[in-house]
Amino acid sequence: MAVLKTPDAVLKVAEREVGYLEKRSNASLYDKTANAGSNNYTKYANDFDTKYPSFYNYRKQTVAWCDMFVDWCFVTAFGEAAAREMLFQPAKSAGAGCSFSADYYRAHGAFYTTPKVGDQIFFGKRGAEQHTGLVYKVDASRVNTIEGNTSNASGVVANGGVAKKSYPLTYGQIAGYGRPKYDAGAEPEKTAAPKTTGGFDMKEFRNSSGKSLKVYADTKKQTEVGELFAGTACKALDQQGAMVCVRYKVNATGAYKVGWVEYVKGVLT
Repeated sequence: MAVLKTPDAVLKVAEREVGYLEKRSNASLYDKTANAGSNNYTKYANDFDTKYPSFYNYRKQTVAWCDMFVDWCFVTAFGEAAAREMLFQPAKSAGAGCSFSADYYRAHGAFYTTPKVGDQIFFGKRGAEQHTGLVYKVDASRVNTIEGNTSNASGVVANGGVAKKSYPLTYGQIAGYGRPKYDAGAEPEKTAAPKTTGGFDMKEFRNSSGKSLKVYADTKKQTEVGELFAGTACKALDQQGAMVCVRYKVNATGAYKVGWVEYVKGVLT
């Protein structure tokens, strides 16, 4: 019986790997913490080199392994052939490299600016991505990931082990999201009921101030990330004090981003 190709299946594999540490040498590869080091020896590369030698274009032991970790999770969950199809990678691919992996998604129209659970997140400059992981949770303001070749430290860390991470949706180093080819219907859309916080009905935020409003990356208004133009409306997601978390459209690109706007300068409809 064929395995249903769902985000949950691959994320369960990734979750079990949290805490794995890369090794200083080719010893204890399958022990989570023994022989820890910084020489890029991992069980993931060993499996590709020995069990799945046609997956990549050459042997990968001692190569930076963040993308290998993602690919290994798909191979483990669904098998080699299915994983290659889901990740849009040919045999003997260059997909262990982040920018090549992102290019495979782009070539198939599967690269996005907003995340879904099960997506492959990419960091760095668009077209020159340098780090990656798997999205396991998305909320109104943050994207949560499981990544290989990283650490628990904040921000992008391209060395270490397998760890869970969290970033603002507006984090400047996020280049985009590759969407694997999951089975149709594997990601049912969930329509959440409108939230109410302190009498604040989360429906639509309309800028009726008569001037453009500044959009900030957080409620402390430390980093301006965009503008909400006069007369425009957007989805109101959450409220914290006098700040409203909104999903607004970036006029120059047509992309949608999330930021915070002062509630006192606009109204809800």
